[in-house]
Amino acid sequence: LFQHLSNTKRFPEKQARFYTDQIALALCHLHSKDFIYRDLKLENDLMDDYGNVSLTDYGMARVIREGELANTFCGTPEYLAPEVLAGGGYDKLADWWSLGILAYEMMFGLPPFYNKSQSTMFKLIKEGELKFSEKVSLSPEGKDFLTKILSKNPKDRLGCKKDFEDLFEHPWLKSIDREKLIKKEVRISLKYSCLPHSNQR
Repeated sequence: LFQHLSNTKRFPEKQARFYTDQIALALCHLHSKDFIYRDLKLENDLMDDYGNVSLTDYGMARVIREGELANTFCGTPEYLAPEVLAGGGYDKLADWWSLGILAYEMMFGLPPFYNKSQSTMFKLIKEGELKFSEKVSLSPEGKDFLTKILSKNPKDRLGCKKDFEDLFEHPWLKSIDREKLIKKEVRISLKYSCLPHSNQR
């Protein structure tokens, strides 16, 4: 996905939502098996010939059961959750924060708290306000999804009550047929030439 976003700068909302839903399904499966992923980023999401994305590279994943917290400081700086930076322990909700960062980046071209200075970026992740550029058209459901999944307090974050079920019940993701998505029967119309063998649909 990193290569394709670099080529186009931004994805249309419908396309970004499609990828977000597929990646959420992958994280959903990991969480159901008591794994936390901890390294979500564009470079770890690979696209097949038909535009479906798959999660790869599980080098930082670890088992984390109900009531447990991870303490290792790891992951890609732009995607780290505030609680990871705070150092008091974190759980699967850190993965949902990273998904929110990824979804934002796909639609706006950069992570919301990105700064060339890592110390400044970390401060923005912990304290900065989430802003939406007026140059990008985003639906109210999309803004609501990003606002809730990027809550700095994990206790208020989308996913804090029923984990992945919270995400899939949100109006922004709920519109996609999840059973068809799992079977890779959903097709997304791509606006750019990125797929081999002329398989765009």
